[in-house]
Amino acid sequence: MWVFVTAYIAQVAEVELIPPDYTNNFGCPVPDRKNQILIHIGASAAHKRLTPMKWQGLISALVKNYSGQICLIGAGEEFSIAEDILKVVQSQKVVNFVGKTTLDEV
Repeated sequence: MWVFVTAYIAQVAEVELIPPDYTNNFGCPVPDRKNQILIHIGASAAHKRLTPMKWQGLISALVKNYSGQICLIGAGEEFSIAEDILKVVQSQKVVNFVGKTTLDEV
């Protein structure tokens, strides 16, 4: 599932993927979250962030093509971005956990 979601994100962001983009190089196992996709909607720098409109397109495509739950995560200051996304993507599959969880919880 990781490569599949990464490909969606790359398409929306209009970037070409290279192997480090879709391999786990962090020295830790990728958690097995069956039927759940976690999407961190923020970034460390403004120029790295997708616009709410691009997130809306990506998440809308996931809602149509994925049967599981889609969880938005991020820092508290990104909460309004998540709310903007959810105004357009109205699906019970999408849950807003932005500003409500810690790294250990996700």
